[in-house]
This record gives sequence, C-alpha cells and structure tokens, in this order.
Amino acid sequence: MSQLKEQLEQCLDKFRAGTLTEGDLQQALENIDAAAKPQRLLYLQATNTSVTSSVEGMSIVDGDGVHNGPDEPDDWPYQTVHEAMLDGWRVVKFPEMTLMLVGENETYGLGCEFILEK
Repeated sequence: MSQLKEQLEQCLDKFRAGTLTEGDLQQALENIDAAAKPQRLLYLQATNTSVTSSVEGMSIVDGDGVHNGPDEPDDWPYQTVHEAMLDGWRVVKFPEMTLMLVGENETYGLGCEFILEK
C-alpha cells in the first residue's frame, strides 16, 4: 500500500506543478485495483476467552473458499489468538459470553470463538 501512497503523492506534486496527465491518473487507478485483495477471515476456537489461551480449532475463509487448518494442531499457523494478532490479524468478534453460560457447570453455543480479519 505504501507504493500506492507514493504514487498518489507524486500525482499531487505533478498536479501542483501543472504537469499531471491523464496517464498518471490512469496508472494510479490501475494500481488501486491491483492492490485490492479479498477480505480474509480467521476463525479460532480457544480454550477460554483470553487472547493468550490455546487454540483448539481453526478455519480460514479466503478467496478460494473455507479451509480448515492442518490436521495436526502443532502445524497450525497460530497457537493463540495473540499470535495471530501479532501477525496482522485484527479481532472483529470476541466470544459471546451470554451464549456460553447456561448454568454453573453447563455451557451452550459456540464456545470461545474469536473471528479475525485481514
């Protein structure tokens, strides 16, 4: 994205100097389209509501569809939600506590599912 920003700053400089051309703007528009990527979602099921708790399950949604993580948990790209956050994933949904607790020792719902996006 920094390349696109640089290009737009150059267009602005050319505009101020009176040398901006239609071709400059067309090239900037083409670079915007090239930089656009489909949203990716990462679903992480954790052992509890803490972002540092261990991940128990995962799936990724991208332009190619929905994919489960590798079969072996040790091969998953992230062992905690925090690791995913450090890699640039942004949390868009935290676990729904109201869906989890039915009684003192009974839970219901999706458990501790975090949804992240990139």
